[in-house]
Amino acid sequence: MVWKLREVTDRDGKRRLWAATARGLCRWTGTAWQAIDQKEGFPRGTHANDILEVDEGGGRRSIWVGSWGLGLVRWDGTRWQVHGPK
Repeated sequence: MVWKLREVTDRDGKRRLWAATARGLCRWTGTAWQAIDQKEGFPRGTHANDILEVDEGGGRRSIWVGSWGLGLVRWDGTRWQVHGPK
């Protein structure tokens, strides 16, 4: 099930569709859906329910993902970080 579908600026600067799903996070490559998973540093077993791109100024952008269980997961342009309950 897809919870949210958003257009997000990808690492290469191109705008792409990203989907928050019950099975995790995915992005459209232009020809197929690609799972954002542990290979890319995304926390294993994360069920994504929302995505938000934030302009942090100075040309920096981040991607925030709402999840069940972990709280928020943030992409800072380099890596995924969990910002959840301790």
